[in-house]
Amino acid sequence: MQSNIHFANQMISGNDEVYYADLDKVYPIIADQTQVGIFFVQVSDNRGSNTGWHLTVEQVSQFKNGASTLTGAKLSFKNAAMQSSKATATNTPTAYSFELDPAGTASDVINAEANKGMGTWSTSFGDDTNGAKSISLSVPGDTAKIVGKYEAELKWTLTDTPA
Repeated sequence: MQSNIHFANQMISGNDEVYYADLDKVYPIIADQTQVGIFFVQVSDNRGSNTGWHLTVEQVSQFKNGASTLTGAKLSFKNAAMQSSKATATNTPTAYSFELDPAGTASDVINAEANKGMGTWSTSFGDDTNGAKSISLSVPGDTAKIVGKYEAELKWTLTDTPA
């Protein structure tokens, strides 16, 4: 499970720009009480083998709007932190901050070595103080842009062996 990432509407610019993702919208059980939260990805390991696991993400292609591509745009995830009700000093996996490569090179997100990462773990990108600036998209001013919605696909891969 992971958050959806949206950058809202932005003005086209001829300058180098950095756009920050909107905070994630959380829909609780009670209707009409939408809240905002920080971005996260969650993994549950209930296998009981204690062998560890590894989560990576890759950007499948550059941000596109039809035939228009945001050449040189870079998506970054910062301020990674692990959370779990089961967290101790010895069983907590390692979370990474990273910048995605639109050419498709996988980036490490979480690594749980043997005897770490059992149960449910969330990696958040930011907290109450810096969450609004923890996921960013930098767009060069000299890349061609058209009006419309740009999208990119992220591929998350969970393997049952640590890195």
